[in-house]
Amino acid sequence: MLAVSINPFDTPTVAWRDVEEDSEYVEYLLPHFREPSSALVAFDSWVGNKDRKNPGNLIFTEEESGEVNSAYIDFANSLFFGTADSNPDVIEPVGAYPDASQLDVQVLESTIEAIERLPSSKIKEIVSRVPEDFLSETQKLKIVSGLLRRRSTLKSSLARFFGELQWTGTA
Repeated sequence: MLAVSINPFDTPTVAWRDVEEDSEYVEYLLPHFREPSSALVAFDSWVGNKDRKNPGNLIFTEEESGEVNSAYIDFANSLFFGTADSNPDVIEPVGAYPDASQLDVQVLESTIEAIERLPSSKIKEIVSRVPEDFLSETQKLKIVSGLLRRRSTLKSSLARFFGELQWTGTA
């Protein structure tokens, strides 16, 4: 198996697990994670990521200016609808991490809309770039098919799960 890890920042990173017990620092950090974690609710749910709530999968850096940059990593437990034992039509919503109460519905909705606008050809192109040593052609076809099907039901699946939220354009 091939694994690639690249630090997305120019400065040293911190894993959430290293600070989650420091309640004062957590209170300071949470607003910085609201937008990216809300976007990840849509993306993780779309790709079927079952490993988001893992304190090692959120890394961040804090610049001297106070700007906090975050990266959500590790998608190894996603896209399993390319396997025989998974149903691509079932979307299991993934909550915002590290704090599910921080969900920004507008960010969630705009991310869903971006996924819905993503051309089928682009999804196929991205999946086709995965080396055959990692995914067979059959698995790639199942993943593409699953992503395309899930794209069209993502908003309704999340609206059912997050029912009480104020979705724009939802009857």
